[in-house]
Amino acid sequence: MPDYIPDFDYGGEIAEKEDNFILWPTEGGRTALIDADLLPYRVGFVTDELQELEAHRLVEDGHFPRIEDTPQFQSAFDLLCTILNSWVRKAGCQSAILYSTKSDDNFRLNVAYSEPYKGQRVTSSKPPFFSELKTAMTERHGCTLASGNEADDWLSIEAWRRFHAELGPAGVKAGSSQHKELCDCVIVSNDKDSTITPCYNLNPDTMNLQWVDLIGKLEPKYKKAMIKSYEIQGTGEFYKKGAKAGQEKTKRVCVGEEPSKAIEKLRGSGLMFFYSQIITGDTADNYKGLKGKGNTPALDILSNCKTEKDLYSATLALYKEVHGEGELWVPNYQGTQKYYDICMESTGEPPKDWSFWKGKGAFLTAYDLMLEQGRLAWMETYEGDLWRKSKGRVINPFDKEFWIDYPN
Repeated sequence: MPDYIPDFDYGGEIAEKEDNFILWPTEGGRTALIDADLLPYRVGFVTDELQELEAHRLVEDGHFPRIEDTPQFQSAFDLLCTILNSWVRKAGCQSAILYSTKSDDNFRLNVAYSEPYKGQRVTSSKPPFFSELKTAMTERHGCTLASGNEADDWLSIEAWRRFHAELGPAGVKAGSSQHKELCDCVIVSNDKDSTITPCYNLNPDTMNLQWVDLIGKLEPKYKKAMIKSYEIQGTGEFYKKGAKAGQEKTKRVCVGEEPSKAIEKLRGSGLMFFYSQIITGDTADNYKGLKGKGNTPALDILSNCKTEKDLYSATLALYKEVHGEGELWVPNYQGTQKYYDICMESTGEPPKDWSFWKGKGAFLTAYDLMLEQGRLAWMETYEGDLWRKSKGRVINPFDKEFWIDYPN
């Protein structure tokens, strides 16, 4: 780099920022398990795109060898470090492990057959310095890149590994008060799936630190609306003719208002929230749950359950109510075609061959359909964990011999 560049402003307020980089140890004290997928977005959303353009211009003009060497990127990375440090400290931790996702490599893509997993998402432009920040997290913070699953899975896997290493063999029950006292890690994520795992959980949006027990709870958010209440009242007038002669006339009268009982969102924690997602589905991940059933039925049948057996039995009973013992089931070809079009438009590359599903079907039991939704919602407890793998068949959406011809 030249010693002197005339008439060039490096951006003094950028260059003079304090270096907030801390290479947190991965062991010692309580450990923060960080959903690092969030960090480049948090930084990118508050970074002016002009900063990234300026960084590229400096590299193109030969002032810096790489984007990562520019003061604009250094400012973005410093902000990432500041946010990371605040999360670790708020969690009350002395060490940290970061996990990020390789989004194009996920076992759920080979589990989903009702709809393509996350198939509704259109690849959009990333915020400034996105790829460079992800690389820097790996190279400087030792961030683990999840391959074959998601960062959320590794948060769960590591929390369970720690429990099984010492607490489980000592007779401690997962999610118990004793587990709470001895737990040595905090999951830091705003993803609702991360609240399934019995562990401390810090939501970086609200900075709310909570303990998640095994069974958990459901937390409905009702619509902020008032609903009018009506009743039928007499008018003091009477019919003089016809079949109703002599009867008093009535009218519908508003007698007051009460808060709406319609559930806008159903959040929660533990196994109770996991089973609720099998019923309601998850629009963010593009699995639909149980057709015709939503937040209210999920809350009604699960909120009084005391054990996992109760939760499982209630959920399966609801699936059987809708699907009986089984039915000839036809995949949503229109949905898969939309997924194909999205991939072609956004990446120029086709997805796996979903087109063969047109005119195909298979006899599926209510249990088969419940398994698919559960496997998409489940957070792995160990690498390769598939929910109830030994208790039901694993249906491959790309198995051309399984899906037989079925006229629409």
